[in-house]
Amino acid sequence: MAIISTTITGDGAVTVAHTEAGHGGTVQLADLQHVPDGAGGVDPHFLLLPCPVCGAVLIHPASGGAAPQEVQRLFAHKFKSHGVPQRPDAAGKKRSPKPVKDWQEAKSNLRALVEAQDGPGRWLLERADEGS
Repeated sequence: MAIISTTITGDGAVTVAHTEAGHGGTVQLADLQHVPDGAGGVDPHFLLLPCPVCGAVLIHPASGGAAPQEVQRLFAHKFKSHGVPQRPDAAGKKRSPKPVKDWQEAKSNLRALVEAQDGPGRWLLERADEGS
């Protein structure tokens, strides 16, 4: 099953295509959730992308899976708009997302996650003309 983001607008609207089902629609960047980590927080390495038509959900890794540029772009926009999720501290206390001041910082935080997951050869967003 492929559910991918095709466009992201400045107001946070994400156009989603559910390719196998032949439909799609729009979701809000603010509504996209990271995968729960089992310790009361979320895992910043994974993002849930729902189909707004049928409710199917695909878990995307930060490195991008089968659509690295599209998924990396989605993560960078999520980080820029809503900060980078932080895992709970050693005492299990939830922490607020780390604020991100600009597009460069969002990409830098994401690049660290991508390279931790799949190594430096997987980072593709820098090569794309994606911008602020």
